[in-house]
Amino acid sequence: MAIYCNCHLTRLAGKDARCPHFDMTDLQRVTITDSMTDKEKALFQSYNDNCEAVEDLWIELDLQAMDQMEQAEKKLRKRNMKQKRDDDREGVLQLHKQGFTLAEIASITKLEHKAIYDYIHSKTKKSDLFEECPEEILKDLGEVFDF
Repeated sequence: MAIYCNCHLTRLAGKDARCPHFDMTDLQRVTITDSMTDKEKALFQSYNDNCEAVEDLWIELDLQAMDQMEQAEKKLRKRNMKQKRDDDREGVLQLHKQGFTLAEIASITKLEHKAIYDYIHSKTKKSDLFEECPEEILKDLGEVFDF
């Protein structure tokens, strides 16, 4: 059985850590007996109903928080995958510029041939295609290709 305390009532929101012993999803209920008056029964029944509503609310908030954490994790995973693809692409392009063949690049990077081919032959900036051209020729090409 959990230890119940009310120390959360004395803490200011955001100032102190929440008490680890208090659980808003497991509130104690009042047992209604026959010896109680009708007014007491109504009061305690209302209290028990409010406890149920509070527990349901906290459970819903916990579920929403878990969903948000999962979404953040998925977003981070997608970002990491995108970063890896970008890193792979840069590595493949560097090896290609050094004169390695597709098979050699595949052997070095452990990537599939199709992915390597796509990285090498994907549409790049037109100015990158003419990177080593003399400046006069690059200027003329820039006028033709609009870069």
